[in-house]
Amino acid sequence: MLAGRSVALSNLFGDDRFKDAKKITLQNDLDANYNELCEVLDDHISVVTAAKDVYDAARFSEIIGTHRYLCDAKIAVYKQNNIDLRALKDYIKAHCIERYNSIFVTKRTSLIIMLPIANIIIKAAITLAHRRLFANS
Repeated sequence: MLAGRSVALSNLFGDDRFKDAKKITLQNDLDANYNELCEVLDDHISVVTAAKDVYDAARFSEIIGTHRYLCDAKIAVYKQNNIDLRALKDYIKAHCIERYNSIFVTKRTSLIIMLPIANIIIKAAITLAHRRLFANS
């Protein structure tokens, strides 16, 4: 559950009274279902809220990383996205220039969709190049 997975309440508490209850996940906002959870869990709600607090703190720590402030972490993500986008553009120019305009110029929405994927593509290309480089040594 702390890893963000859905958990059946009957499994979480080892109690068949919760067998018919919905699964819960800490990724979702518990506030929306809090009253329903209180009715089902009664005194056990404190366990779920404590787990949610731990989950939220861990997620925040993951987001903020080594930065002192959230804004600094977000600026670093923004800068990294710019670096990744530049690397992706350079890779596309070098390996399939004929697709460059269709990806980056004509369709503005394709660029927005590509940004989260850019890091994966770049890492895969770098890994492949790295393997080829060291395979020949």
